[in-house]
Amino acid sequence: MISIAPNAAYITLACVYAAIAFACLVQLVRAQLRQPRCTTQKLFHAAVCACAAMRAGTFGAHHILARASAVARVLAMDLPSLVFCSAFGALAWFWSDVYHNAKRERRVGRRTFIIYVIANIAMYVFLCAVVAALARGKISDVAAMRASRRATALASSYVASMFAMYGTLLIVMLRRFPNESEGRVRKMWEVAVVASASFGACVTRAVRDATDANRASGVQSAYDLTNASALRHVIYYSSTEIIATICVLYVLRKLPPARGAYDEADDEDDIEQPFAADFDDGDGDGDGDSDSSD
Repeated sequence: MISIAPNAAYITLACVYAAIAFACLVQLVRAQLRQPRCTTQKLFHAAVCACAAMRAGTFGAHHILARASAVARVLAMDLPSLVFCSAFGALAWFWSDVYHNAKRERRVGRRTFIIYVIANIAMYVFLCAVVAALARGKISDVAAMRASRRATALASSYVASMFAMYGTLLIVMLRRFPNESEGRVRKMWEVAVVASASFGACVTRAVRDATDANRASGVQSAYDLTNASALRHVIYYSSTEIIATICVLYVLRKLPPARGAYDEADDEDDIEQPFAADFDDGDGDGDGDSDSSD
């Protein structure tokens, strides 16, 4: 019998994730109407929307998944985690692309993108392999859960390292801009907020998942959707996904300039002005002209 308090915790998580998914969907539609071409901002919102929608379904149907097979629980809990890493990894990759383009290091930027794509393919293939082996009875439930949690810990560590590196590099680059550059301080704070929130969320997940993977009781409770683990899930998902997502969505609340508002050739992919527009000249000095659309 599931008590009222755990039910309320799961329902609250489901409602929060549903609200995040709805906000991402609205922003995605607005961005598409304003500028039809594909951008990293749209990909980020689409991936976060998918992750949040899956989480909302998982926690909304927690009483069903609590009695489901280990295969269903591994997919329900860890597939959204990988989608989350892909979404935030795309943002970190874009920062790397902005930085390397500004430094005239396009070859390095392409290499970073290739690594990001390979890492994504590898983690999804690994999860599919774990689920397939579990479904065929080749490995035990605990072994599959441990392997899957190690994969999410590794993916989170990779994304955290990207945010730590390129968040710092972008802030240093912004500090070199003239003091009179429009929006310079605001953009520095926005990069700092996104980098800090994303890094903190990814590091928290990496540490917690790696710790759980080393303990049978810990990894089992991570996939437990009964009343015993309700508080654990509230704390875990708030610290590893919800807070960081809300921070980033707030920073990305502004839409990109409308199509035709500026020469598209000057901006290969505008995820939002705090991250893109100031760096497109690639001269490292920055003149702040691109802020005129603010």
